[in-house]
Amino acid sequence: MAVDTLEERGLGEADLRWAKPMQCYFPLFDFLTPLPLPWMCMLYLAIWTGAVGMMLGLRFRLSCLLFAAPYWYILLLDKSRWNNHSYLFGIVALLFSRSSAHHYWSVDAWRHGWRDRPVPLWNYTALRVQFFLLYFLAGVKKFDPDWIGGFPMRHLNSHWVFDPFKLVLSPEQVDFWIVHIVGFTLDLTIGFWMWLDATRPVAFIFCAMFHLMNSRLFMIGMFPYVCLATMPLFCHNDWPRRLRAGWRHWWRHQDADDKAKTEAEAPPPQPWPWQQPALHKDAVVDAGCLLLPEVPAGKKQDRGSRAPAPPLRWYHHLTAALLLSHTGMQLFLPYSHFITKGYNTWTNGLYGYSWDMMVHSWDTILVVVKVVEKDTGREHFLDPDAWVFSDRWARHADMAKQYATCVERNLQAELRRHSGALVAGPSKGPSKGPSPTGLRSDKLAVHVDVWCSLNGRFQQRIFDPRVDLLAAPWSPFMRVPWVMPLLTELSPMRRRIRELEAQVQSRSNYSDALFVADFPGLHLENYISDQLEDVTLTVLEGRVVLELNPAVTGAPAAPHVRRANVTLEAGGSAAVPSAAFHRVHTVSDTPACYMYAYTNLKRMREVRAPPPAPPADRKSMLGRLRARVKNAKRAVTLVSSALLNILYSVPMVQTVRLG
Repeated sequence: MAVDTLEERGLGEADLRWAKPMQCYFPLFDFLTPLPLPWMCMLYLAIWTGAVGMMLGLRFRLSCLLFAAPYWYILLLDKSRWNNHSYLFGIVALLFSRSSAHHYWSVDAWRHGWRDRPVPLWNYTALRVQFFLLYFLAGVKKFDPDWIGGFPMRHLNSHWVFDPFKLVLSPEQVDFWIVHIVGFTLDLTIGFWMWLDATRPVAFIFCAMFHLMNSRLFMIGMFPYVCLATMPLFCHNDWPRRLRAGWRHWWRHQDADDKAKTEAEAPPPQPWPWQQPALHKDAVVDAGCLLLPEVPAGKKQDRGSRAPAPPLRWYHHLTAALLLSHTGMQLFLPYSHFITKGYNTWTNGLYGYSWDMMVHSWDTILVVVKVVEKDTGREHFLDPDAWVFSDRWARHADMAKQYATCVERNLQAELRRHSGALVAGPSKGPSKGPSPTGLRSDKLAVHVDVWCSLNGRFQQRIFDPRVDLLAAPWSPFMRVPWVMPLLTELSPMRRRIRELEAQVQSRSNYSDALFVADFPGLHLENYISDQLEDVTLTVLEGRVVLELNPAVTGAPAAPHVRRANVTLEAGGSAAVPSAAFHRVHTVSDTPACYMYAYTNLKRMREVRAPPPAPPADRKSMLGRLRARVKNAKRAVTLVSSALLNILYSVPMVQTVRLG
């Protein structure tokens, strides 16, 4: 967690994440806002200090709270950065805060002189159950037609970690059998195998291989290493003591000359105190001997009579109730999406606590953000990467709504700022001129049109582009009416998509295809770059009207293309000119799907040009180590600058992202 705080939590780039006043964030609760940058750095410092304290067992429970409180605050500040393991780390920190994990092998145990201080069994059980559910629920979520069909993780076989499998399997078989089927089986069953004594050693081998491969395949931070470190939780509770005893026994017998003497004189190994049979209530220990009371004739001896168990107190019942509640909550939350309907788009729920890891593969080709002045009807188009760090917001209705609100707030602030400069005039400084946004009114509407493919399906719209998201209704407990449904009726055509794609790509090394589906009454407005040639549009199902060289707001007409409308039925095709706009209107009663086939001239020139020097492998162990050292240095610089700013008002030096 100390390394994770510097990297995935973002201490190393805190100035890029939290310093911009116009940055759009996506908090779970709208009242949550980030603190000023110096104080955000202090929160990161608290998280890192808590992680180190937990690692050392130094003031353990205080360290857990020092880690967990700011961790959850920063996590809830931005849903666009959520991952399942981010949620897992926060849960484990809360479980640790009520545990007795610092009773052994810790600074606290050394400071207080604790020896053989017990750790309640429920501490182990709570953590075992949490990580068991991590594996099991991930497997249950993969029991999905898309995953079982082998669609989400296509082309993963190209990574070098699968080279041994490709000696006996084709690349397609590696994708299907190793990635999807073996991955599903391992997630679903590995928790059971690790829990059982007989299968635990073999399960550890497969589980370790699984996490090591994931650490190479995906950029998921410390998650694989955390899972590797928590595998011993499934062993018997006394494994550290037995390991220490075995090490001492081995070290004691290293002297070959004294080995025979040591074996002859050494007393037989004694069991640990927790392995001693329970004493009879009337037993007496005298001169090292255990004297049991005389058993009356005709009465059977009570073998291993146990001392009476201590009475259960209220806090025992409370602990049991809290553990059962926590386990029930962990089982319920991944399937609670029938309640939190507002967070459902094409997939159910927020990405974070659902454990649907790698089940959904997204391919977004187009995001259009259109801002309309309500008074005049003038249209403006905004870069979808403005004021955000990732495009995840474009795939979730709740975040799209928050993004539209942020866009309105920023544009209105920009308009007021420049309007104030114009009113001030020369007496208060030089005028900054009209707003660079081109806006003349603060009464705005924001429309978002996102084209995306889920698990190899057709590219289609996620949101209704006719809806103003600022005025659109949204509630966490109501279905979102402006989300366009996923065209699952076209899912069986994914096999045909693969076949058609292979046919087009077989024409040349520079040919490719794009598959699109749209709803009746809507149209796709598209611009074909001059880097593409031999572009054709072929209708697979439905009926469309191809409008060539239409009048587009803010774009001149293409003089080399004659305006025309072409109606195409299923199986029909038409050429689409390059360096010009066109529209594809869906006029059938059912959704239409069609295919663009083209030759990529840019790729052709790149292939024919002399190859550049190979870049350094960023995923290599050495490369990652260098990046982590550099990131740690930036983190130290940021924390130092934040302290100077808070104590002495020294301005902080910040990094600026270009492009």
